[in-house]
Amino acid sequence: MRWCARIGLLAALCLAAPASAAEQPLPRATVKARKAFFGTANVDRAGRVRDDRVLVSWFGVGSLAVSFEGRVVLLDTFLNNTGPGNCPSGPAAPSYVPATYDQLAALRPEAIFIGHDHFDHECRTGELIVRTGARLVGLPQACALATSQAAAFAGKAAAVKCVPTLSAMSPFGASASIRPLGSRIGVDVIRNVHSGTASGPVSNSGGAEGVLFRFTVGRFSLVWNDTVGPLREKAPGALDVLRKLPATDVQFGASLGIGVAEQGYRDPVDYMEALRAKRYYPLHQDFPGARDGTSKALKPAVSAALGGRPGVTTKLVWLQDPKAYLRPIAFDPDSPAFAR
Repeated sequence: MRWCARIGLLAALCLAAPASAAEQPLPRATVKARKAFFGTANVDRAGRVRDDRVLVSWFGVGSLAVSFEGRVVLLDTFLNNTGPGNCPSGPAAPSYVPATYDQLAALRPEAIFIGHDHFDHECRTGELIVRTGARLVGLPQACALATSQAAAFAGKAAAVKCVPTLSAMSPFGASASIRPLGSRIGVDVIRNVHSGTASGPVSNSGGAEGVLFRFTVGRFSLVWNDTVGPLREKAPGALDVLRKLPATDVQFGASLGIGVAEQGYRDPVDYMEALRAKRYYPLHQDFPGARDGTSKALKPAVSAALGGRPGVTTKLVWLQDPKAYLRPIAFDPDSPAFAR
């Protein structure tokens, strides 16, 4: 199905038409959750998300709900409704982000992608898998953690389907191409470096083991990296891998990292430059405890670092918490703007 809203007057008839036997309406909670995350205009009354757009909805730190051709996935699972050092274990009623874990489950994602396993990224993933049947896409460490969470939530051993990506201790820059969302949606997995200081030891254990994902739909590409490391010093080979990829249309990438006091915002610009990103949407500027007033002050610094890099033409599209939460961003994969 291509989204019928583009055919003008017949759109209302399309939205009102009963679902076929193969496409029965989804539960009311799913329809409501998908409308909340992806916008009322982008979800029909049966709960199907329009399939002619890539829709992205931010719900805290590096976490995104995304629809690729109508296929709903989660990128990380931390809902930013808690304070520093806490993955909410209870209902986590809406506070800073107008959403709950019940709504994340109601979205019925078919896959959950994990960038790395720190609490502010991987949170209650096993529970969500038990409740939705979603597949997990990440390093083996992420699979092991989600499997233990699933068992704790279910009170017994629970099946977690993990899509193979890279080996547990694959070197930085190692890559693989996978198709967990079908042949039309490409997914490239690239071993990433966690944030840290350029002069200190590399962070690569205890949940810091991470990956960068690149998604392609037609001629459109989206890169997501939930942490931003000092690639120059720790993994120059990974920078070379990123440079060899086709130019990136949009990057949703971490801006604030542990190394900011030493490197400033040099590292996120290194990623943008290597990826030749057309647009950059910053993530992680709302780390729990660094809310509104603090994160608002980061925009000039990120903008200055980007503007001070000769030859980098990436456009900064700032996401300011909390007003940017659950405000879907739509991309048309067929747009001439994304032509190669």
